[in-house]
Amino acid sequence: MQPVPTAPPPPRYRVHRRRRKTAMRFFWRMVAYVVLGGIVMIAFGITIGVIFSGGRSGAHGGPDPGALLLLIPLGVIVFFVVRALRRTARPIQQLMGATEKVAQGDYSVRIEPSGSDDVFTMMSAFNDMTQRLQANDDQRRLLLADIAHELRNPLAIIRGNVEGMMDGIYPRDEDHLSLLVNETVQMSRLLDDLQLLSQAETGTFRLVQSEVEFGTLLRDIGQSFKARAEAKGVRLAVSVLRTDVIWIDPVRIRQVVSNVVSNAIRHTPSGGQIDLVGTIGRYGVVITVIDNGEGIDPALVDHIFDRFTKAADSGGSGLGLAIARQLTEAHGGSIAATLNPRGGTTVRIVLPVFKAS
Repeated sequence: MQPVPTAPPPPRYRVHRRRRKTAMRFFWRMVAYVVLGGIVMIAFGITIGVIFSGGRSGAHGGPDPGALLLLIPLGVIVFFVVRALRRTARPIQQLMGATEKVAQGDYSVRIEPSGSDDVFTMMSAFNDMTQRLQANDDQRRLLLADIAHELRNPLAIIRGNVEGMMDGIYPRDEDHLSLLVNETVQMSRLLDDLQLLSQAETGTFRLVQSEVEFGTLLRDIGQSFKARAEAKGVRLAVSVLRTDVIWIDPVRIRQVVSNVVSNAIRHTPSGGQIDLVGTIGRYGVVITVIDNGEGIDPALVDHIFDRFTKAADSGGSGLGLAIARQLTEAHGGSIAATLNPRGGTTVRIVLPVFKAS
């Protein structure tokens, strides 16, 4: 296979290399401090020996005044070594205390970066780590609350109808049984989405990649939504600017694009238009979905790919776009949404995939 030209490595890899270099610099700096301290102590001992041995051999039986001058540069060296060690040891002591608090579950702890450049970088990295841990812990708590909220409604409907039929309030007819089936299907879909999202986030999800003709894939997706768009009075146009045979998981990419197109149709009024545009460019496969609908609430633009983020009038679970982001990133790609100046939304999917030979 020949790789399509892709973007530079993500920043996290450069950050990892930079932090590894910083750790090595810090290690060798500490080694230098230890070696220098040892040399100073040896020189100090030799100087004391010279002073008092010279004194015993001198005429007056006292220390050699000339040898005393050797203590001046040694004292200066000791001063700077001790100062450097204190500048390094004090922040590390603060870092150790903060680490103990994190180990006890307190992710809100922060420390003021100080010390040498290497220690300053290490303390800043610690603050970044605790900030991410706190954010993940908050997301976990919100996720549990959101799951409970999403499951509460269908369970309440099922329980109410079953109890009503048992008490004879509701007839045991096809309408009421269909309602129960629909609610169980909704719960099953929610659990399936949560399982897929969990697998993608933990890295246990595996892609099943194969050779796919990109233009054919995109046109098939557009054709599958044609009837739904026409029923709502929305024009769906598919444009493939450049195509090729590529190597992706077609089922998952179809799921990503379908989710975005489905949302665009839902939020585009009658008479509107949706453009599904695909090409293979400098950074790989680029898929763009542009609509002139009602757009996204500006307060939600930065969060629409988070779990359970949805508009007030949305009937979904709020997991579709979160799954789309995870599936896109599993391919090594990215997905982003922006507001159009004249109304509507643009969603851009970039997949740095490989062309099949």
